[in-house]
Amino acid sequence: GPPPHAERSRSAPAELPFVGREPQLERVGFLWDQAARGHGGIAFVGGEAGIGKTRLTTELSLAAEQQGARVLIGATTSPESFAYQAFIEALRSSLPLVVASNVERVWLSVLATVIPELQERVAVDPVAALTADEEKTRLFEAVTRTLHALSRARPVLFVLEDLHWCSPATCDLLRFVCNRLFAERIAIIATYRDEEVVRAHPLRALRRELQERGAAMTVDLSRLERESVARIVAHVAGGSGIAERAAELYERSLGNPLFLGELIRDATERACAPLAAGDEPLPTTIEHVITARLVRLDDGARRAVAIASVLGTTFDFELMGEVTGWESSALLDALDQLIEHHLIRETTRRERGAYAFTHHLIRTTAYDELSAEVRRRYHGVVARAIAGMHAAEGDEWASEL
Repeated sequence: GPPPHAERSRSAPAELPFVGREPQLERVGFLWDQAARGHGGIAFVGGEAGIGKTRLTTELSLAAEQQGARVLIGATTSPESFAYQAFIEALRSSLPLVVASNVERVWLSVLATVIPELQERVAVDPVAALTADEEKTRLFEAVTRTLHALSRARPVLFVLEDLHWCSPATCDLLRFVCNRLFAERIAIIATYRDEEVVRAHPLRALRRELQERGAAMTVDLSRLERESVARIVAHVAGGSGIAERAAELYERSLGNPLFLGELIRDATERACAPLAAGDEPLPTTIEHVITARLVRLDDGARRAVAIASVLGTTFDFELMGEVTGWESSALLDALDQLIEHHLIRETTRRERGAYAFTHHLIRTTAYDELSAEVRRRYHGVVARAIAGMHAAEGDEWASEL
């Protein structure tokens, strides 16, 4: 197992206050209010990496849940692991609701062709073979009817993240669902990184098509203004002296919330660390600041974050234990330290993983720190662990392997 770690210093703020995004939250909130009254719609939320797209959808999700909404969240990985990934992950995380929503069994049977876990919860029938186009349309109808059924009891907020990585097939499904939203209690929030949605990207064409019909809104997230950064720094500074560096923090981060948050955590960790110089210069890139924070972890947490970076954006406690060979208490201790440092978070995606990196750039930086030899070794260990744990489940784990 990992060595016992030394006494930890006070960790940095886990979450920055939600500042400077009030107009954007009001716009997506209006979309949600309309959907809750039976006039569904979609909002495309765009911006650069780390600009706060997930934070905006999280704030909206919390407000919607307080009003009794069902919130379903799915994301696309880079590259998309399988067709319709964001849709399937969102539905997979809510299988009990899907089964209880009185969807006709014929449509559950169709859904089971892409979500095999459904067969463990409800009796399904074999589906007839059709042409490729007919099967695609049938699946789209099954997904749409499932969302409609879920929204009968309570309105649905359906969040699809990182669609800049999605395939044309996923865009086709999104178009199909959006064409049937108007009279439903469903709001869709689709996030994307605008610098990656180039002219030829299918999401760009879909967004333009829906906007021209008045069937979608676009919310662009720009960098935070100097005043907003000053408010954030003042809120989290306390007596640490970081407030005196607000101007420098703004100049370094240029108003990017992820970079700003990492800089604040880095500065706080260094200020609390033994023998740290309070006037150390701040790192110049987000990768540098993440690397600096990873270096300050103890040996167990550093190994845990390295293995997690190989496992993926989300990862499972059981699989982590199989790969590391650590006792549960030692693994929990390492993961707790990563949570304290806001490098990972717990998630509700119980079907495939109970933890996730707080941002894909943290995972990428941790992975890039590994040598080629260590990467090969970790990939081999992880693949053997997956094969051993899930041999009976066959093709379901093929993409991970």
